[in-house]
Amino acid sequence: MAIYKDRRAAGHVLAKALGDYHGIRNGLVLALPRGGVAVAEEIARALKLPLDVILVRKLPFPDNPEFAIGAISEDGSLFMNPEFRSSSAQYPEWLQKIIQEQMSIIQQRARIYRPHRRQHSIKNKIVILVDDGVATGATMRIAIQAVQKAGAAKTIVSVPIASPSTMLELEAEADQIVVLEAPLDFQAVGQAYESFAQVSDEEVCEILDRNS
Repeated sequence: MAIYKDRRAAGHVLAKALGDYHGIRNGLVLALPRGGVAVAEEIARALKLPLDVILVRKLPFPDNPEFAIGAISEDGSLFMNPEFRSSSAQYPEWLQKIIQEQMSIIQQRARIYRPHRRQHSIKNKIVILVDDGVATGATMRIAIQAVQKAGAAKTIVSVPIASPSTMLELEAEADQIVVLEAPLDFQAVGQAYESFAQVSDEEVCEILDRNS
């Protein structure tokens, strides 16, 4: 049964849960595109914090593109799910091809999302990382690593829904997590939403323009 009408409704609830960070001087909301951007806009507006995107991509398993074997970030940081680390050592060619493909998408999105916008500095910031939900958690984990590498003072993961096992893993990596729902019958992020339409690059750009 759906919990939220749409991503914006989920963002509105998350903003209330993050009330302690309202108006903090060194706060920054970073969204994982594309679905996380609609959620993050509601949080950034309510907390009166700047909004930006962090560009990460999952590394899809060749035989099942919906399954993430890992993730990569814009700065080249790489995360591999533990069960695939040994496999990646045995099959470097197919893995390298996937990495190159996903990095190409990241670079393309950087050109689309930042034609005239300056990327916000992360150093010494309290960073709220936002997505519309986490399943395997690969993209969120590489996002955590990227902002910590960039010198964030504090890293907060904020999502409407997560699988219980992934939530526990994220707790070990972020300074704080705010997860509204972690149902035992978790199957997919979309189960939390009545409306879960894909967010387009055009919508992401419109949101960034409204909050620049």
